[in-house]
Order: sequence, then C-alpha cells, then structure tokens
Amino acid sequence: MYDTIIKNAVANAKDSAVFVEGDKYEPYFKDMPDLKVIVCGTCGKRKETVPCIYGRDGTRRFPFGRPVKVACLCDCEADNIRKAEKERQSKMMRWQRKLECWGFDDESGATHRNSVSENITFSSYKTRDNVYIKACQKYADSLSKRLEEGKGMFLCGKSGSGKTYAAMCLANALTDRLFRVLFKEQWQIAKLGQYDEPDRDEFTKLQSVRFLIIDDFNPETLSDYGAEQIFNLLDARMKRNFPTVFTSNITADSLKHPPKATYTRITDRIIQSCYIIEDNSHNYRRENE
Repeated sequence: MYDTIIKNAVANAKDSAVFVEGDKYEPYFKDMPDLKVIVCGTCGKRKETVPCIYGRDGTRRFPFGRPVKVACLCDCEADNIRKAEKERQSKMMRWQRKLECWGFDDESGATHRNSVSENITFSSYKTRDNVYIKACQKYADSLSKRLEEGKGMFLCGKSGSGKTYAAMCLANALTDRLFRVLFKEQWQIAKLGQYDEPDRDEFTKLQSVRFLIIDDFNPETLSDYGAEQIFNLLDARMKRNFPTVFTSNITADSLKHPPKATYTRITDRIIQSCYIIEDNSHNYRRENE
C-alpha cells in the first residue's frame, strides 16, 4: 500500500528541481555520496527529495527499485507560493468589495460592475489644491486613528466643489485596503421601508458596514419618516463606533443651527461623530469645464 501511495505521489510530482545560480548539490543519504540533490542557496533547504520506505530493521527500500529524485519546495519557494496565494485572495476580496460598493442591478436582477466609479482615485484628480481631496487623503493616511475614534467626515459647501468626487476617492482607497464600504445617496436610505424584508435587510447592512458614505445629504428634504430612518441609522452606527462620511450642499452653520428643531437630533449626531470640512471658495466643476 505504501509503495502505491509513494508511486502515485512521485508520478504527480515534478521530475526534478531547477538549479539556479547560488544553489549547490549535496548527498541525500550519507551512505550514498553519489546520490546528490539540489539545495537552495538562499534558505539552505532541499529542493529535491528521494522517496523511500524504511523497514523495521532500518533497511531502506525504494518504491521503483531504485532512487528517484522528485522536486519539493524549499522555504523560499513555499514562501513565494504563500505570498502569491495571499495576493490572489486579496485581489479577489478587493474585487468583491468594489462590486459591493459600486455595483448596480439591471431590470433582470443581474449585478454589473461600475468600472468608472471603481477607478476614481486621489491620483486621478486634476486639481491638487482641492480642500476635500486633501481632507479625504489625510483621513485615509491616518485611518487607524480614525477607526479608533469612530469619526467620519461631513464635507459641505457649494455645488460643484468636488465633495462627491473626494468621497468616491476615499471609498476606493478604503476598498483597496479591503474594508467594506457602501456609497449611498440620502434618498436611497430614506425610502427604505420598515415592513419590506429586502428593505429591512438593506437597512441592517447599512448599520453594520464598516464605512458608510451618504451623498447629497440635506435634512430639509427629508420627510418625517425619512428623518427617523436617518436618525436610527446614525444612532446605530455611532453605538458600534463605525464612521459615516457625508457630502452636502448645506453650510456648516446650517448644520450647527438647523432651521427646524426636528432636524436637531440628526445634526447633533453628525457634529458629534464627524469632522466638518467646508469650502465655499471654488466651483471646480465649472472651472474645469
């Protein structure tokens, strides 16, 4: 039985290892100095093995009746394989994270990638002095501290100032680090129903995702029901210490002093859990047209 197992293993293995500069030959058995195998010149481990079976009396028997050299992994090769597999898994995870963040369904329910959104990065932005780009880049560079704080950002200012673009850059920087990120517009969250099972599942996912980005936030456009949805979502995320990032056309002053008292519960949560970044000096969209 052991002969069969070893023969099958040998048959499925490479015939011999590749000798590269720095490697050397050494005897495999001390009593068989002419039977030499390749030893890695970097890690010092054998790159070839000689399958054999030892009897109870210590005698050595070869399955093929003679020594057969078979390639095996030295530490260097094994480490390279582990690194390649880890990179493959990371690439697949990154692919899944971006699909979750940017993917969209068609009428048949099939999910499609959004390659345009997936490729928006800090380096692809032409105007390097953009306040929001700098703020989001700084946030990404100090991510460990932001995670510990559980604080997000509130990007506010006039329309066309680059808030959404900066938030998309941040989303892709986070997915590249394999974090789960969801990018939603306010209306998509406010419309979720309490009694519809898919909507409830979506709301649960919004509560539990590591990073949530809410685009085009404006409490004044919310119905009473929508305001309650947003408040419950922010409250749940704050309790979990999960950061939320907003883009909004309202001013920082409007956030701190909302026109209606009913918005205060939401804006208080945002002020408590976000860095407020405002720039009303540029309209980059028009300047770049």
